[in-house]
This record gives sequence, structure tokens and C-alpha cells, in this order.
Amino acid sequence: MSPPPPGVPATDLRVSSLDPRGGAVDAELEAFLAACPTSVAQQTPGWRRVIEAIGVDEPRLLACRRRGELVGLLPAWRYQGPLGAILASCVQAGPLGGVACHPDADRELVYPALLGAFLELASQEGCVVATVITSPFWPDRDLCEKHFAPDYVLENVCQVLDLSSGLDDAGWPTGGSQNLRRNLRRAASGALRIDEEQSPANLEAWYAIHEQRHRAIGATPLPKALFTAALELAVPAGVARFFFVRLTETGELVGGGLYVHHGSVIDALMPSIASQHADLGPAFLLAIHSMRWARARGLRHYNWEPSPPGGGVLRFKQQWGSADRRYAYLTRVTGDVSPILAAGVEAVKAGYPFHYVLPFDRIGPGASSGPSTREAAWQAASSGESFDGSVVEHYEQQLARFGPTAQGMDWKDEASQELRFRVLCEVCDLAGRSLHDVGCGAGHLYGFLRRKGVAADYTGSDASARMLECARRLHPGARFEALDLRQGSPAERWDVVLCSGLFTVKLAHTDEAWWRFVQATLRRMFEMCHVAIAFNLMSDRVDWRVKDLFYASPGAVLDFCRAELSPWVILRHDYPLHEYTVYVYRESPVSPV
Repeated sequence: MSPPPPGVPATDLRVSSLDPRGGAVDAELEAFLAACPTSVAQQTPGWRRVIEAIGVDEPRLLACRRRGELVGLLPAWRYQGPLGAILASCVQAGPLGGVACHPDADRELVYPALLGAFLELASQEGCVVATVITSPFWPDRDLCEKHFAPDYVLENVCQVLDLSSGLDDAGWPTGGSQNLRRNLRRAASGALRIDEEQSPANLEAWYAIHEQRHRAIGATPLPKALFTAALELAVPAGVARFFFVRLTETGELVGGGLYVHHGSVIDALMPSIASQHADLGPAFLLAIHSMRWARARGLRHYNWEPSPPGGGVLRFKQQWGSADRRYAYLTRVTGDVSPILAAGVEAVKAGYPFHYVLPFDRIGPGASSGPSTREAAWQAASSGESFDGSVVEHYEQQLARFGPTAQGMDWKDEASQELRFRVLCEVCDLAGRSLHDVGCGAGHLYGFLRRKGVAADYTGSDASARMLECARRLHPGARFEALDLRQGSPAERWDVVLCSGLFTVKLAHTDEAWWRFVQATLRRMFEMCHVAIAFNLMSDRVDWRVKDLFYASPGAVLDFCRAELSPWVILRHDYPLHEYTVYVYRESPVSPV
């Protein structure tokens, strides 16, 4: 038992650290959580058993009692990583799991008692950092920051639909666009059906989709052990449910997801669908069915979980009328954190998979020293180790060797360079539009537009000072600027953003790291455009490869663009080069009939 921390009035509250393994305290915990309207599934014994089954986190539990009665609790999970042990109130998937406080208890006393004990536990357990997460549903961030005094704060956002007002009496969205209603009608047309059988066979078939889908967009699939444990432990405990989608005609499983629920909150933890059947609307059927299921059981808050800033995933959630709910990761340093700060983002990812340690923009050489932002952390996470100075140096060496020619831009010849430009510029009518050329090199695209008589308002940018110097000398009337999209997109926006050859040469970078760079850059480019972006990539449909070049699967790129950027995508693999060009539009380029 520990007394209240310094600065907190002496009361009859006492906090004890429990080892919940074995379930001796589960009955008491379940009764408390049932009476606590601010509790969530990640605090329940049922979900704890799932995390225990994975076997990498050591469970602890801080229980706050008043005269022996439980009035508050705070989960604590210890993870031993290669750069030091960490303690967190939530682990693995899902950003929930902070303080739960009984509605009749005094929060001003319970919170400081539990948070003080959490820091004490971190020190006792030899942890270098301790992280508590605040709630996106019931405001407690101010209270947590006041009594936890974090050294690091990372604000995040999840999208939440209020089911009490977001669905009408018939179970259809009360808001939403015409596009949403059209997709829901298609999903309900009879080509698809829901399968609620909670079986290992369904899980096996769905996990193959989950794994393929995540690898296609450059994300890491969640471990199969998590879903297996959820099926075996959380579903029988009444805190989780799987829903699956099948083709009506053939019975093929084409989508599904895990939904974790307790109290008034349901988390759409990880829905995944087979991209080749996306046009039938399995994502829409899965969403509307799970919403109706949740509302019928008295659940109110439909939590989509966080999404990368911008992109198609976020827009999919917003079209239902979902609202942003903010919460924060609060971290205190409780030991020697220097090995983590000195490590690169990739080293921390590899050493602490599916665990939050510190904001990624605060890790590694040259990391930001200012306040962490969600956008900066997402960017640092997605950029990783990719595109170091070696690539810029490579192109500057080509320029020095061949001068401002196609070969100086590392292309074979002028004819192939002009063909690439022609295909890129067919994205739309560029006349009278503003255009940004990312990775402009010596400004050859500007020269191409002038020769073709295309009156576009051109801006070129590059990360190489030597390339920009050359471009300004060749084209004194054009606008050229230094820009590194790894540092974020500029405030200015253009109608069309083009990129030719930027993703071709990876040198010693791994395919995985370079793919993350490609994705991060495309997200930035799409943020910069009003109308469309266009870019090219080497195709992996070749029978020989050069080790320093990056070859991308057209299917993976198409999946990424549709999932992260826009449903309106054209992929052109129809010209005589070992590559393809992709157009991504804000709106459909095809007028409705």
C-alpha cells in the first residue's frame, strides 16, 4: 500500500500494486468496471488475458481503494526492450486504457494517487519511461497533466461517431454524402453477406487478407497471436466480436474485422478488406452492420481509431459524420532515456513493436527539440531511414559528369525523358493551371511545357542546391525553390503536383525503407494539390533488375493510393518503358452520365 503522493491531502485512499495474473481479483474488477461509465474494454480482465497470451508484456494493476472499496484503477504494462524497459497504461493495438474512476469518487484525489503510484512503480521496475494515455471520451487530460507532469506530450486524434444521433431509427446514417448513401446501397444489394461465426477458420481466412492488405500499403500487420487470443479469450468474455463479409454467390471471405467493446464504447480495431472486391462495398457493409450491432446493445461511441493525417482512410471515416476526439500520450522520464533518444526511429520500431515509447519526432540525431505534434510524429514514423544525403549526392555527381542533360538527371536519353513528361502531363488539361514539379532537377519539365506551348503557372522544387542553381540559370523566368517534403508540405497549394523519377534510385536503402519514403512523399504531394497529382515508378513486372533501383508493384501502389489518398486513381502501364504512371484526383475525372 502506498500513501498519497506529496502535495495531495491525506485521505483514506490507499493504492496497491496488484499482479492480476491468475484472475484472483477479476470478479472485483469486473464489478467495478460495470459500475464505472468511463471504463473501456482495454481495462477489463477479458482484454488483459489477450495481452497476457501474446506473452511479451508483464501485467501490473494499480488499485485505489477507499475504506477497502475499489474506487479507481490504472492498468500498467511493463515491456523490456533493447534500449530499456518501459511502463505504459495501454499496449498493443488500440489507444485506450488510462485511469478508470468510480463516478462517486473524488477525481481530484483518485487521479493523483494513481498517477503517483504509477511513477513509483516505474522506478521500482527499472523502467526508463512511463506513459499514461488520456481519454478521448471523458475529459481528463488536464487532470492527468497536472498530476503527472509529463516530460513528453504527444496529442493524437481518433474519429468517433455518436451512434445515438449518427443513425436513424432504421439504422441508416443521418448525415453523410450522396456518395456514402450510394455505396451503402451497393453494399446492401445482395452481392455480399455478413458472417458472424466466431471460428478459427474464419479468422484464418480473414487474417490472410489483413496481412496482404497491410503489406500492400507498407504497414506492419498486427500479430496473428493478438487476433487468435481475442477469439479464444475476449470473445467468450463478452468484450470482443469478429464480423466477416462474404461474397453471396461463391461464399469467398472478402473482409472482416475485430471489434472490442465495453460500457458505451466500441472500437473498430482493425477492419481489413480484399482490395480486388472493394468496388462491391465490403468496407461499407462491415461498418454499417457493426454500427447497428453496437447500437442494439446500448453502445454509443463508435471509435474508428486514429488515422494518418489526411488521406482516404480518414475521409472514409469522416463521411459518416464522425467527429475528431483528442487525447494524449503523457510520458515521464524515470531512468536513463539517452539510448532511446540516440537511436533512430527504425531501431525503436524494431525494438518496441506495437508499443508507444516516445514521439517519433523526438528520436534520433537531429530530432526536433520543440513540442511534439501529431503531424510531425506521423511524418517521422512514415519516413524512417529513407532518402539520406547519398541520393542527393548521386544526382549531383550525375549533373557534374554529364551537365544539364537527360543523362545528367540520370535518364538514358532525351527521348525517354520526354515520353515520361508527355505521359505525366496528360493527367489533365494543364493550361491556365498552377503546377508544382517536385524533384525538378535542372527544370527540364518547364522546358518541355514551353516547347509544347502549355501555359501553366510553373513552380519547381528540389532538395539539391546545385540542381536549383542550374535550373535558375537555364530558365531565369521560372520559379524554383528549395523544398524537402520529408520536413512537411508547404503552406502554398497548387492545382497539379507532378513528380518524375524521384522514386527511381534508392541506392543502398532497403525496399521497405524506400517504400515508406514513397508513401510519405505521396501523402505530402496530395496535401499540396487542388486537382490531382501524377508520378511515375519503375515496374516490378520486369525480368531483370538493377540493385540500386526501386521496383514497385502496380497493385500495391494502386491499393495505397485508393486507401490513403483518393478513390479516383488511374494507373497507366501502356507506354514502352519499364515503368508506369499514376494519376490521383481529388474528384472523379469522369463526368457522370
